[in-house]
Parts: sequence; structure tokens; C-alpha cells
Amino acid sequence: MTYWTVLVLTVFVNGQEMQSRLLFPSMTACGAASKAIYHDHVEKYFRNSMAQCEKSDIPSLGLPTSQRPKPRPAWIEKGEVQ
Repeated sequence: MTYWTVLVLTVFVNGQEMQSRLLFPSMTACGAASKAIYHDHVEKYFRNSMAQCEKSDIPSLGLPTSQRPKPRPAWIEKGEVQ
């Protein structure tokens, strides 16, 4: 199951911590965005900074959210091959 992932960008400006949080539908998407946003832009201008992807416990949209198992298809119960 795929879960929403938050990209947390942290920079320090004049000794103050600033954070931005962006929501992505998967860890893969977050990692790709981290490279594009952080490594290609933020890191160049803010040496005292970091980026981190944090997985949530909320399933991404488009996937079943029910934890209940689905019944077996009838063809399996009858021993048929599809």
C-alpha cells in the first residue's frame, strides 16, 4: 500500500529555523521532488539546511483504504484455471 509522504524542508536564516512542508502521494515522488527542489536549489543558497521525507499513516488516494480482505473469486473456489 502506498502512503502520503511529506517533504520537510528546513533552513536556518539569521539563526531562526524555517520549515516548509509539501505533500506527495508516495515516498518515490517525495524523493524525486527532494532532489529537484533541495539538491538543485535550496542547498546551493542555504548551507545550514536539510530535506527529509516523512511517511504518514494515511493511504494515498486511488488505493483501497479498507483493511478487510476481499472474498476469493468463484473460479478459484471451483478449482478452475483462468
